[in-house]
Amino acid sequence: MAVGRGVSYSLASQRARVAAGRNLMNGDGAGGLVAEWVDVWAPVVIAALAETAQPETLVLDGTDFNWTNRRTGTQRREFAVQIAYGYTADGVRRVWGVRAAPTAQAEDYAALLHDLHLPAPPRSIVIDDDKAIQAALRQVWPPGTADAPVVFLCEHHLRERVIAVLRKDDAHASKGRWMRRLDTAFRRDEGWEEFSEVAAELGATADWVRTNGPAVAAQVAVRHELPAHRSNAGAEAAAARLRNLLEQRSFALRNARRTNLLLGLVRLHLNNLDDADTYHRIMREHAEACQGRAPQPQRTGRDTYVPGAKRAQPSLRLPQEVTTPSPTSARGGAGKPARGPGVDARSPRAPRAARQLPQASPRPRRTGRSNPP
Repeated sequence: MAVGRGVSYSLASQRARVAAGRNLMNGDGAGGLVAEWVDVWAPVVIAALAETAQPETLVLDGTDFNWTNRRTGTQRREFAVQIAYGYTADGVRRVWGVRAAPTAQAEDYAALLHDLHLPAPPRSIVIDDDKAIQAALRQVWPPGTADAPVVFLCEHHLRERVIAVLRKDDAHASKGRWMRRLDTAFRRDEGWEEFSEVAAELGATADWVRTNGPAVAAQVAVRHELPAHRSNAGAEAAAARLRNLLEQRSFALRNARRTNLLLGLVRLHLNNLDDADTYHRIMREHAEACQGRAPQPQRTGRDTYVPGAKRAQPSLRLPQEVTTPSPTSARGGAGKPARGPGVDARSPRAPRAARQLPQASPRPRRTGRSNPP
């Protein structure tokens, strides 16, 4: 339960050893103990507390965990997390699903939607104009089908994009007529028509309206028929809490299976479902039903080694090219010449016996006042 609240594997392992009366000096101080527990028992807890309700609105968003080079200031993505936040018809809101992947492509969001096991498609899905999410929705619920949900663009982000193009046209004054029309542009058909008319006088704003106008007009036309959830703020808040819990040690989260199980425990914590007595009861009932046996053996969820690599390939990172050592290298250094009898390390082409040092020329004797006659 502690790792779902942001405690590291190492600290949780130390707490478990202390609670069991063991000496911390005898262990290695690593978090392998709790990592194996999460790999074995977290699926049981997550399955017992899985979501079974039907959301009327689903919000899809994502966040990246990046590694920053302190010398150059550049960033590199370590892995991405896809988030599904839902609202039920009776007003209940919570995190429906969380999934980690090396990328944030359409296949990753489609896998998240399949993992939710929804009883039926939601009425609407709120997104932030993410092309990968839109492609995933077309894969899961093809357009034109009877049960396809309505894809609704977040109104807050739409407004921010329009303000950005109004600023290019120097027409972003708070009390100007363009901003006054923008206040009602996404709420009713007349409001969007009025804003489109006044935006035609501008440059960048008129181009934006021509490009995005059909999608916005279709969304505004059905706005009154959809649930009153028109922003992805809930998913963004969940993403911020995830980063707060895991960002400092995200570099150590390299195993896809175990990280997703950890995120499942974090989701239970975000939904206020993590309780020590509940977890204990679920695991005890499972152990009694299986005659005291664990769900699966330990050390089965580790990453596998790639031929020629010195360490296992992290399943939560993009595959990297493995450089196979040269067969002529006796110490495994790629491109290094082999060392052995009869071969000089400084000049591998010449045998040791054939290599001759240059003869030192005699230093000429200086003449001048310092030399007596």
